Amino acid sequence: MRINKIALRKILNSGGKIALESEVTINNIFVGIGSSPSAVIPGNREKPTTLIQNNLIYKLDENTKNILNIILAKNDITQKWLDGILQENIINLGSDFTLAVSLAFARANANFKNTELINYIENEANIKSFFKAPFPLATIFSGGIHDNVNNDSFQNIMIVANTNDFFEASEIILTVYNEVEKYLNENRKIASLGNSSGFIVKELGLQQQFEIIINVVEKYGLQKKISLAIDVAAEHLFQENTYIFHNKKYFPTEFYDLLNNYNKKYNINFIEDPFDTNDITNWKKLKANNESLIIVADDLFATQSEFIDNRLANAMLIKMNQAGTLTKTLETVRSAKNNGLKTCVSHRSYETEDTFMCDLAVAINSDYIKIGGPKRGDRISKYNRLLRLIDRKMNS
Repeated sequence: MRINKIALRKILNSGGKIALESEVTINNIFVGIGSSPSAVIPGNREKPTTLIQNNLIYKLDENTKNILNIILAKNDITQKWLDGILQENIINLGSDFTLAVSLAFARANANFKNTELINYIENEANIKSFFKAPFPLATIFSGGIHDNVNNDSFQNIMIVANTNDFFEASEIILTVYNEVEKYLNENRKIASLGNSSGFIVKELGLQQQFEIIINVVEKYGLQKKISLAIDVAAEHLFQENTYIFHNKKYFPTEFYDLLNNYNKKYNINFIEDPFDTNDITNWKKLKANNESLIIVADDLFATQSEFIDNRLANAMLIKMNQAGTLTKTLETVRSAKNNGLKTCVSHRSYETEDTFMCDLAVAINSDYIKIGGPKRGDRISKYNRLLRLIDRKMNS
């Protein structure tokens, strides 16, 4: 088996910006396509992207051409070998380049092997566990760096549909999301729609946003099926050893107390990136004092196994473009599971229509999947892909 061609092209992402897509051809017959999403502001521990590096994607330098030539000259190519070459050169190539090529090859190779993509990933992952559908997280309200109106909320206020029946979970999400939207429209409170399809609102404080969701949940009797989740994205709030939140400065101990009060008041079950990556004391304290709270590391671990520390969190986000290749992603997943961490496969703010993350989540039996709100094509394509995948799994 040999790669005959690696094509690269510009496509559009959900942020109205340029993304990279790769098309890989094996044995002149079998074709696979993959694309890479991106962040509004990448975390400090993320690998660089070529979009940041002087637009090298579209003007390939000699080093990049040499790497592509090495790949094209290789016989009996495997996912592991390809991803190893890409990973070795990720600083120069960029994670968007390496991921797009890695995912395109995975699809082409699945076609070559005449197998479904999900089965191909399962074989590459070599993770043995019983199948269960992931619990989906849906964004209801957006804020922070996603908020172009007032920048004074958590990055995301979300709901978790706590059921492994994904069709039921989707219905629950639609019920809450649509009812919240109806309330906001009637009261003229919607300013815009955030990157994750969460509502950006005007003249509604955090307390009111939480209460709107809680009222809808109670109205439909969904208390046992829904829990609240927040993405604090604290790395973006941390300046000179203090957190800037709602135009007020908080020392780390004060910010810990603030979050703890929100957790208790609104019975928050899932909290993502509550503290800066350097605020290790608060990470350890929160985990030690909250056995039932799902404490999720995103920027802290950045989907790289070398950063994993189960003293700081009990769950982690899996973002493929943070890892840079499929093989590195699966390596990180295995490390997370070996360290007793729950996994949550996650979208990025600027998404493409690529649904690879859905196949990944089901293949690795991820505990959660974070897609965003049920609006806009880039999000809906992922909800629908999950519905199809899980239906096939349940009925196979």
